[in-house]
Amino acid sequence: QPAPGEPQEPQGAAAAAAAVPEAVPAAESWREVEFIDWRETNGGWSADLKATVLGKVSRHTIILGRSIHGRISEAAGRQLSPRQVLGAVPYGMAQLGVNLDNSEGMVDTSAFPVNYFSVRQLINWYPDAVEAIAAAAVAEADGA
Repeated sequence: QPAPGEPQEPQGAAAAAAAVPEAVPAAESWREVEFIDWRETNGGWSADLKATVLGKVSRHTIILGRSIHGRISEAAGRQLSPRQVLGAVPYGMAQLGVNLDNSEGMVDTSAFPVNYFSVRQLINWYPDAVEAIAAAAVAEADGA
Protein backbone atom coordinates (compact mmCIF):
# COMPACT_ATOMS: atom_id res chain seq x y z
CA GLN A 1 0.00 0.00 0.00
CA PRO A 2 1.26 3.49 -0.82
CA ALA A 3 1.96 5.91 1.99
CA PRO A 4 -0.67 8.59 2.71
CA GLY A 5 -0.60 11.28 0.01
CA GLU A 6 1.07 9.01 -2.58
CA PRO A 7 -0.91 8.10 -5.70
CA GLN A 8 -2.55 4.70 -5.76
CA GLU A 9 -2.35 2.32 -8.69
CA PRO A 10 -5.58 2.28 -10.76
CA GLN A 11 -7.87 -0.72 -10.39
CA GLY A 12 -10.28 -2.49 -12.79
CA ALA A 13 -11.42 -0.38 -15.75
CA ALA A 14 -9.12 2.48 -14.75
CA ALA A 15 -6.14 0.12 -14.91
CA ALA A 16 -7.28 -1.16 -18.30
CA ALA A 17 -7.68 2.39 -19.62
CA ALA A 18 -4.27 3.36 -18.27
CA ALA A 19 -2.68 0.34 -19.97
CA VAL A 20 -3.88 1.36 -23.45
CA PRO A 21 -1.19 3.09 -25.47
CA GLU A 22 -2.05 6.52 -26.83
CA ALA A 23 -1.40 5.51 -30.46
CA VAL A 24 -4.80 6.81 -31.60
CA PRO A 25 -6.45 9.86 -30.05
CA ALA A 26 -9.98 9.43 -28.74
CA ALA A 27 -12.45 10.47 -31.42
CA GLU A 28 -16.20 10.50 -31.81
CA SER A 29 -15.87 8.71 -35.16
CA TRP A 30 -14.67 5.48 -33.55
CA ARG A 31 -18.15 4.96 -32.14
CA GLU A 32 -19.53 4.43 -35.60
CA VAL A 33 -19.86 0.66 -35.49
CA GLU A 34 -22.70 -0.87 -37.47
CA PHE A 35 -23.61 -4.50 -36.85
CA ILE A 36 -24.50 -5.97 -40.25
CA ASP A 37 -25.08 -9.47 -38.87
CA TRP A 38 -25.00 -10.85 -35.34
CA ARG A 39 -25.33 -14.47 -34.23
CA GLU A 40 -24.82 -16.60 -31.17
CA THR A 41 -22.77 -19.74 -31.81
CA ASN A 42 -22.10 -22.85 -29.74
CA GLY A 43 -18.89 -21.36 -28.36
CA GLY A 44 -19.78 -17.67 -28.23
CA TRP A 45 -20.79 -15.03 -30.77
CA SER A 46 -19.94 -13.90 -34.27
CA ALA A 47 -20.56 -10.53 -35.87
CA ASP A 48 -20.14 -8.93 -39.24
CA LEU A 49 -19.63 -5.24 -38.71
CA LYS A 50 -18.68 -2.03 -40.41
CA ALA A 51 -16.45 0.23 -38.34
CA THR A 52 -15.41 3.82 -38.82
CA VAL A 53 -12.22 4.65 -36.95
CA LEU A 54 -10.88 8.17 -37.40
CA GLY A 55 -12.87 8.58 -40.60
CA LYS A 56 -11.74 5.32 -42.23
CA VAL A 57 -14.38 2.66 -42.92
CA SER A 58 -13.55 -1.06 -42.74
CA ARG A 59 -15.56 -4.28 -42.56
CA HIS A 60 -14.79 -7.24 -40.31
CA THR A 61 -16.13 -10.63 -39.32
CA ILE A 62 -15.18 -11.14 -35.69
CA ILE A 63 -15.63 -14.26 -33.54
CA LEU A 64 -15.78 -13.90 -29.75
CA GLY A 65 -15.52 -16.98 -27.56
CA ARG A 66 -17.21 -17.13 -24.16
CA SER A 67 -13.94 -17.49 -22.23
CA ILE A 68 -12.35 -14.48 -23.98
CA HIS A 69 -15.54 -12.48 -23.34
CA GLY A 70 -15.10 -13.29 -19.64
CA ARG A 71 -11.43 -12.22 -19.67
CA ILE A 72 -12.27 -8.88 -21.28
CA SER A 73 -15.15 -8.26 -18.83
CA GLU A 74 -12.80 -9.06 -15.95
CA ALA A 75 -10.18 -6.63 -17.29
CA ALA A 76 -12.91 -3.98 -17.58
CA GLY A 77 -13.96 -4.50 -13.97
CA ARG A 78 -17.59 -5.01 -15.00
CA GLN A 79 -19.76 -7.37 -16.99
CA LEU A 80 -19.80 -6.29 -20.63
CA SER A 81 -22.28 -7.59 -23.18
CA PRO A 82 -20.89 -9.51 -26.16
CA ARG A 83 -22.06 -6.65 -28.42
CA GLN A 84 -20.15 -4.13 -26.30
CA VAL A 85 -16.98 -6.20 -26.60
CA LEU A 86 -17.34 -6.87 -30.34
CA GLY A 87 -18.16 -3.22 -31.02
CA ALA A 88 -15.02 -2.13 -29.14
CA VAL A 89 -12.65 -4.48 -30.98
CA PRO A 90 -11.88 -2.16 -33.95
CA TYR A 91 -10.99 0.80 -31.71
CA GLY A 92 -8.95 -1.44 -29.42
CA MET A 93 -7.10 -2.68 -32.50
CA ALA A 94 -6.43 0.89 -33.65
CA GLN A 95 -5.09 1.73 -30.18
CA LEU A 96 -2.64 -1.16 -30.61
CA GLY A 97 -1.52 0.13 -34.00
CA VAL A 98 -3.18 -2.64 -36.03
CA ASN A 99 -3.85 -1.62 -39.63
CA LEU A 100 -7.63 -1.91 -40.09
CA ASP A 101 -7.53 -1.59 -43.89
CA ASN A 102 -9.34 -4.51 -45.48
CA SER A 103 -7.19 -6.74 -47.65
CA GLU A 104 -8.07 -8.22 -51.03
CA GLY A 105 -7.35 -11.80 -52.05
CA MET A 106 -4.84 -13.96 -50.21
CA VAL A 107 -3.37 -12.55 -47.00
CA ASP A 108 0.33 -13.02 -46.30
CA THR A 109 0.81 -15.00 -43.09
CA SER A 110 3.00 -12.22 -41.71
CA ALA A 111 0.01 -9.82 -41.69
CA PHE A 112 -2.86 -10.01 -39.23
CA PRO A 113 -6.02 -11.23 -41.07
CA VAL A 114 -8.10 -8.13 -40.36
CA ASN A 115 -11.07 -9.15 -42.54
CA TYR A 116 -12.01 -12.31 -40.61
CA PHE A 117 -10.59 -13.26 -37.21
CA SER A 118 -11.33 -14.38 -33.68
CA VAL A 119 -10.61 -12.20 -30.67
CA ARG A 120 -8.46 -15.07 -29.33
CA GLN A 121 -6.35 -14.85 -32.50
CA LEU A 122 -6.04 -11.08 -32.00
CA ILE A 123 -4.84 -11.65 -28.42
CA ASN A 124 -2.26 -14.18 -29.66
CA TRP A 125 -0.87 -11.56 -32.05
CA TYR A 126 -1.26 -8.61 -29.66
CA PRO A 127 -1.03 -9.62 -25.97
CA ASP A 128 -2.28 -6.18 -24.81
CA ALA A 129 -5.52 -6.59 -26.79
CA VAL A 130 -7.56 -7.69 -23.74
CA GLU A 131 -6.83 -4.43 -21.93
CA ALA A 132 -7.22 -2.30 -25.07
CA ILE A 133 -10.63 -3.79 -25.91
CA ALA A 134 -11.76 -3.56 -22.26
CA ALA A 135 -10.78 0.10 -22.08
CA ALA A 136 -12.53 0.89 -25.39
CA ALA A 137 -15.71 -0.91 -24.26
CA VAL A 138 -15.72 0.91 -20.90
CA ALA A 139 -15.16 4.28 -22.63
CA GLU A 140 -18.09 3.59 -24.97
CA ALA A 141 -20.34 2.38 -22.13
CA ASP A 142 -19.48 5.46 -20.05
CA GLY A 143 -19.97 7.82 -23.00
CA ALA A 144 -16.34 8.98 -22.90
